[in-house]
Amino acid sequence: MAPLQGLAGATFFLRDEIAGIYTKVSIECTMSYLTEASELTNQRLDIIQELQDLRGTEMICYVTGDRPTNANIPGMISQVSQEHLRFVYDHLDRLGKIDHLDLFIYTRGGDADVPWPMVNFIREFATKFSALVPYHCHSAGTLVCLGADEILMGTGGTLSSVDPTTANQFNPRDPLNPAIPLGISVEDVTAYITLAREAAKISEQDHIIDVFNELSKQVHPLALGNVYRQHTRIRMLATNLLKIHMRGEKNEAKVTQIVEIMTEKLYTHTHFINRREARKVIGLNVRDPDRKVEKLMWDLFQNYAADMQLYEPFDLNMFVGDETYKEGVAKGAFIESLDMMDVWGSVFAVSKSKAVPPNLPVQISPERLQAMQGLPFKIDVNILKMGWERALREKRT
Repeated sequence: MAPLQGLAGATFFLRDEIAGIYTKVSIECTMSYLTEASELTNQRLDIIQELQDLRGTEMICYVTGDRPTNANIPGMISQVSQEHLRFVYDHLDRLGKIDHLDLFIYTRGGDADVPWPMVNFIREFATKFSALVPYHCHSAGTLVCLGADEILMGTGGTLSSVDPTTANQFNPRDPLNPAIPLGISVEDVTAYITLAREAAKISEQDHIIDVFNELSKQVHPLALGNVYRQHTRIRMLATNLLKIHMRGEKNEAKVTQIVEIMTEKLYTHTHFINRREARKVIGLNVRDPDRKVEKLMWDLFQNYAADMQLYEPFDLNMFVGDETYKEGVAKGAFIESLDMMDVWGSVFAVSKSKAVPPNLPVQISPERLQAMQGLPFKIDVNILKMGWERALREKRT
């Protein structure tokens, strides 16, 4: 495989913070670019082309990663993010004005401020907008789907509720890590008040105020104010996304019903909504794709899952094994169409060396240290490359 430009033959130093010893490491960059063509890439383009031909549409694929990992390596996990918007726009701009866009989407969620501009970008270029959901499309991903004219869900496709979890500087602190604020689920707060009213049968206004005052002793009032603001915002956002394609007074009641269910009546953010429930219980415009389209949707997801190694948990110790130095690639997000591919991820190096005991009386060379028996190992991770890469392709005929 081709080496990374600018890194081949370079060196960097690993520092042992306890002993103050630097170890010189030469970078033998053998890892490929994130966007280097592969058999998976070619297979994926064939699937996208076939889906477009079958459906008479143009397609953009939007996939964020959720690879299980015990390491903080960029590209292992990603979420819906505002920086993705410019890449989606670039793909739309390259396609130009079109009749029908399919957005193939897999994500576990992310920034709830992204769906509104993303859907409006799509609407600027496409007369009709369909969301294709082969598997998980949760939280912010579900909000994107609410803005589509139709949602094609495969047999394994799932949506989720859109109730947000909020965090600001006034949130309670995590007792295990006080530097990190605990997230507050909007629906947990409203459920607390509902519990007092319905289960405890507290109805008088003065007693309800007492219940709220008790809550404010545990949670800062400004954190509770943020919860209410986010609750109002997410309802407004879901309503506006639905009203893009569910216009007029005849749809008012249905829009209200959908928003109430999606924001309040599923009771947990981890409830997976299948296509039957989405259509019959919630009232979304969900269609079952025909068998050939559904198979292609699943094949396309499996292709991304293989390229991003979503089914392969990443463990630092297992990755480096008996080696002292090993490089890897993490692909965390794809935004792709037939003519262009954008990939976010990283190239990283994992080094394993003997740890220096804190009570070692004399300085010893790195070579002698590594030869000593019975010392524990320490693992260092260095990011060699991180960010977005773009590959442009010639138009297929």
